[in-house]
Amino acid sequence: MQQRRHARYLRTRHPLRDDGQGDHPTLLRRLRTLPWAQIGVAARERARGHGSAETRTIGVISLHQSPDLGGEFFPHAAQAIKLVRRRRSLTSGKWKTVTVYAITSLTAFQADPVLLARWIREHWAIENQLH
Repeated sequence: MQQRRHARYLRTRHPLRDDGQGDHPTLLRRLRTLPWAQIGVAARERARGHGSAETRTIGVISLHQSPDLGGEFFPHAAQAIKLVRRRRSLTSGKWKTVTVYAITSLTAFQADPVLLARWIREHWAIENQLH
């Protein structure tokens, strides 16, 4: 019973969307201003299937180096994540790009970029099944 109630709660939440209209637009704006170009890509994954080709890249920044030890972003935030998913339809050739920003309380020692990317991908798979 508790798990179902928690799942309903999570489903009603709005993620940080790229249009700035999520639950925390100030947090999203702050995440966008981080020096992502200097950090570069920490991991890249390519896949084909279901009529499309997809590339996912992830960049991760430790927030413990920021002057406020992550408090500016969210209480206990340890890492900021930028994941870019580019998908191309094999029939039309059109590209669609989705950028996701996230934060986690897990340190780089607890969750490296590859693991974070996998968790985000699994979350998307669950969301897609719900819709």
